Amino acid sequence: MKVRVKLRLLSIMDDLELNFEEGETIRDLLKKLEPAYGEDLKKVVGNRTDQGFKAMAILNLELVKPSQRLKDGDELYLTLPVAGG
Repeated sequence: MKVRVKLRLLSIMDDLELNFEEGETIRDLLKKLEPAYGEDLKKVVGNRTDQGFKAMAILNLELVKPSQRLKDGDELYLTLPVAGG
């Protein structure tokens, strides 16, 4: 299955199209990306539990948790929350 991924995480800016097994989660996806992005990814994302996850995961225009399962054709956008004032 193919998933389109947009990473907008400070020093990591990338657009990817990745192949995954049916039923894998956003957490699984991040684990597979760690070898390519290393410590930079770990620092900005935090741990991959729902409570310790620092990034916002937006799947098909809906905010979801990292435990969300992916399916063919999904579009995932990972970014950091922003605050202003």
